[in-house]
Amino acid sequence: MKSILIGLLIVATILVGGALFAISFPYYHYNQIVNLNAKSSWYYLGRYQKEFVTGHSAREENYEELKNPESWQKFHFGDLLIPLPDPSKNPYYTVVPNFSFSEKSGHTQFSLGITNVNGKVYNKIVPLPYGPFPDYLTDQKLFDLPIVRNAILEKDSDKVWKDLFTKDISAWDIQLKEMFYNLYLLNFRSRFILPQSTDFYLIKDSLKAVMKVRSEDNDFDAEIVFEKRGSRLFTYMLQTRRNDNGATRVRNYLLNKIEFLESTPSLTDIIFREFKNLSYERQVAATGMIYLLSAWSHNPERVEVLKNAIYHLEKGGRAQWLKNRGSSNAERDYRAPNLIQLEPLYVFYFERYKQFYSVIDVPNLQLESNLMLQKNVEKANREAMKKELLEAQKTPEPPIRELSVEDEFKQLIQKTKKSSKTEKGKLRFD
Repeated sequence: MKSILIGLLIVATILVGGALFAISFPYYHYNQIVNLNAKSSWYYLGRYQKEFVTGHSAREENYEELKNPESWQKFHFGDLLIPLPDPSKNPYYTVVPNFSFSEKSGHTQFSLGITNVNGKVYNKIVPLPYGPFPDYLTDQKLFDLPIVRNAILEKDSDKVWKDLFTKDISAWDIQLKEMFYNLYLLNFRSRFILPQSTDFYLIKDSLKAVMKVRSEDNDFDAEIVFEKRGSRLFTYMLQTRRNDNGATRVRNYLLNKIEFLESTPSLTDIIFREFKNLSYERQVAATGMIYLLSAWSHNPERVEVLKNAIYHLEKGGRAQWLKNRGSSNAERDYRAPNLIQLEPLYVFYFERYKQFYSVIDVPNLQLESNLMLQKNVEKANREAMKKELLEAQKTPEPPIRELSVEDEFKQLIQKTKKSSKTEKGKLRFD
């Protein structure tokens, strides 16, 4: 009897121990994965950081208004509506384009710099392509289990987006459904948050998030801004000059005011017509360039729009240079204000189309020697073509043939005959 009781006790102990192990195993394994980055064939993270576990609280942004907001205007570039200083109204800021063309991919990365009139850059806006909201449901074998997948799919995508930045998943004494969802968030963070990220957070009471990344330029801070809209994720990069209060105010203004609006090629002609309705003074200044580059951004294959931007900036730049030359206190090495917009356009056009495009000469360009050579060759070709055209338009006079004495006598007889006929046909009144 005693041996039977001992046997039953052993069996009961094993069963209870097994049950406790079965119950505690998921919690133990969850804690190992989340807090110690344990790996298995069912769940494996390529990247792990402690902040992937804790997340960050949502933050408020200081959306301060700028002075003279009426001198700023929204322009449609790609999928972004960007507030920019209108150089014809704003005496402090202007806008300078920047282009990076990849011959390998054929892709052009376009950005806008907000600068002072001397070209010092305070802020940069880099439009980035939008895409579908990712789900990463196929990353882990664990997510293939119906019970796990259902726990994940119960959450709507807006909640997933917010929790991605804010939820602390370090606690292990939670329900199994929450455990499965947290493991999904951990994998999402590992995949979505960039390796070069230094901070990330959700902006309070919004679906807008900011990811701070290491900047290649030590003078600037760099942030990638995301905004979820339905099943799509819109994004752009902001770069802000460090330790500059004015640049920080502009950054806050841009973060608050930039909106997302999908691009379509038909917008090119619509915005081009808006440009044509501008006054001549605005067409040939930086304002006109902003309109034309906005139009170009919706269909970059429309090279004639880019040519128009160069041509009108050249017209304005030449007029600025001539005005300085004619003034009583003319600057010797005067650089027309339009040159800070023209120079990057020249460089991009040459890189993209392998030729230097120019119609009007604007002195005191600052380009690399190979581009200056191309510019001078283009100028010489243009002048040669102009000379040929002028020569072709001249109508040559027929050569004067010297008459012999006999021919002169015949001409005289013909004139006399015509004169006699005329006299007979006249009526005489006395």
